[in-house]
Amino acid sequence: MPIKDTRLVAMLASLVACTAATAQTQPRTTSAPPRTAGIAVDLADAPFNFDEVGLSMYLPRNATAQSTMIGDRKAVQIVPDDQKWVINIQTPASPRLETTIKEAADNTWTLIQGAYGVLDKDQKVILETKATLIDRVSNLRLNSGAVCERIYTSVPRQDGSRLVKGYSIFKPAADTFVVFELITDESLMSIARPIYEASIATASFLDPEMLNASRGSLVKAGVAFFAGLTDADYAAAFADGREFVHRLSMPSRTGSAADAQELGFRRMRFWKGKRADVGGVSSTRSGSQEGYLARIQARMLFDERVIDSEATYFMSLDRNEETWTLRTVVWGPKGERLGSAVETGGRIGRDLNIVIQDGGKSPEELRPFVPAEGYLSQFELFLLHRLLVTRRIQTELAFYTYQSQSRSVSLRRDFPQTVGSGGNWDVVTTFRDEATPQRYSYDASGTLIRSVLDDGSTWEAIDSDNLQRMWQRKGLPTGAIGRSR
Repeated sequence: MPIKDTRLVAMLASLVACTAATAQTQPRTTSAPPRTAGIAVDLADAPFNFDEVGLSMYLPRNATAQSTMIGDRKAVQIVPDDQKWVINIQTPASPRLETTIKEAADNTWTLIQGAYGVLDKDQKVILETKATLIDRVSNLRLNSGAVCERIYTSVPRQDGSRLVKGYSIFKPAADTFVVFELITDESLMSIARPIYEASIATASFLDPEMLNASRGSLVKAGVAFFAGLTDADYAAAFADGREFVHRLSMPSRTGSAADAQELGFRRMRFWKGKRADVGGVSSTRSGSQEGYLARIQARMLFDERVIDSEATYFMSLDRNEETWTLRTVVWGPKGERLGSAVETGGRIGRDLNIVIQDGGKSPEELRPFVPAEGYLSQFELFLLHRLLVTRRIQTELAFYTYQSQSRSVSLRRDFPQTVGSGGNWDVVTTFRDEATPQRYSYDASGTLIRSVLDDGSTWEAIDSDNLQRMWQRKGLPTGAIGRSR
């Protein structure tokens, strides 16, 4: 049973996260997906945000937004699982502030004709071209109010086939152009065009000043928070490397913990060490790099299957680099190994690279887009609430994080506050702008007390020995994580 087909790697990554247990359970709250030329298009549940230009849009489902370079400028490339088309989001520089989107579209068409044509001796006049204009729409207004110029062209390939290139050109600010470029084989245009147009139909652009007011201040607060942390702050959150154990269960009608339905558990430990602790480091020099680490082990029960995950996360002391390995194994009802997968990730600055190996399949490589500031490493994702509580932070902050299920980077907000006079804390986390906030309760040291999820299931702290005895008494699998049921 291939793991990728059921997205178990992504599910485990979100389930075992200390603050992301229900991040992926919230449904999309917008209207039904747009229909183009009578074709229904399935879009992702969560929006993709490109904050450098204030863009928010819904990508096609099962497509990934990845960082790329087009010329000397950072761009976004959207690629579907079947790789039948590509959408590039580019932010080309405008030579003149007064350039209109119509003029930009004219220039684009002229450049395409020249690239596939014959010019006069002065290289100024196009005498003939093999490029053809399929369609052009001017002053196309989206529901958000954004206006674009759209053209579709067909250009030849060396093998005699033809390639379709589509361009939707926006100008959300006086000095900013945003161009959505579709590239697909001409034979696939009837499939790719509806998807391309439906996704862009959801695009909206927030004014940069409004963006700074609504998100920027919270992101900057998050940046300032991590900039102010010291090695001693991390050490305090590590709690001398002790293991934190959390139980996931569905409470019973009797209210007795012993009668609850067991759904899973996770074990977490944090420490300061070397990059080599993650494993798989080939360079002695990089392996000796000092940083912070987290090890997360989890076991989840789904019907008659047992799903184990074991992950180690590393972050450099300056927060500029990270690496991780997440291994997932699925066991059958008789203890047989049904499948396995490995996710490895690495980041230097804004360059994030992820490889997913699912059994004997070819590795899947991802390069999610990372915003210019406010990015939270996977290591910090697991430690965030403990850091907020141990530092006694009582203000809302925002961060960008990579999520395995959406395979993209999205914005989350965290708001910690003290509760009553007993020293306890509540941290309210909103994983996406349209998601229902999730509340987590902690004691004064930042140890999880309880979190009730939308379906009524509950995460709560438990002693490791008590958990072991409880699962043995209920006849549940207690073998080594990832090695046996």
